[in-house]
Amino acid sequence: MLELKKINLFIRIILLLLGFIFLGFGAALLSEIGIGGDAVLVFEQGFARSLNISLGESVIILSLILLILMFFLDRKMINIGTVAGILLIGPIINFFIGLDIINKPSNLIIAIILNICACIITTFGIALYLYAKVGYTPFEGILLIIKDRTKISFRYIKIVNDALLFIIGWLLGGDFGVGSIITIFLFGPLIDFFVQLFKKTKLVT
Repeated sequence: MLELKKINLFIRIILLLLGFIFLGFGAALLSEIGIGGDAVLVFEQGFARSLNISLGESVIILSLILLILMFFLDRKMINIGTVAGILLIGPIINFFIGLDIINKPSNLIIAIILNICACIITTFGIALYLYAKVGYTPFEGILLIIKDRTKISFRYIKIVNDALLFIIGWLLGGDFGVGSIITIFLFGPLIDFFVQLFKKTKLVT
């Protein structure tokens, strides 16, 4: 029984790491395409540009700040996945950006197509680490804490949160554009689709 639990935990950690790789690659693509990403990415871009630091460094700093908040508000929300995300997602994003895989497209149609592909890659990664169930990223953790404290529907908390992150990120210099609108419509349904798909595999119990 103990051996099965160890194997199950090992599989969860592998899925978590794979999720971070896909998430980091997708976020790097969204950033490099330059027509806008999801709310968190726009906020992280704006924070990075306002401090003249890399996107990956911005991810680490903001995640650490939120981790401290989580520690004081509800430390039970902190898990191995939370800490791993802080240590790995930022460097992974910087790694893929450093590869110069894609330059900003000059054609809007191509940019939109690439943006949609990046959305698929990113949400695949998010769904992987959600399916692994070994902890949430600090951004998600804070929202869940707010939900538990206020009893407000998570959907409404997410809408208000994303709106604020988009506005603040854009004011700080983040890329808000047609790509951001695409993420609003695609992220939720794609994450849900991939999570349901992973559940059918029964990789973890």
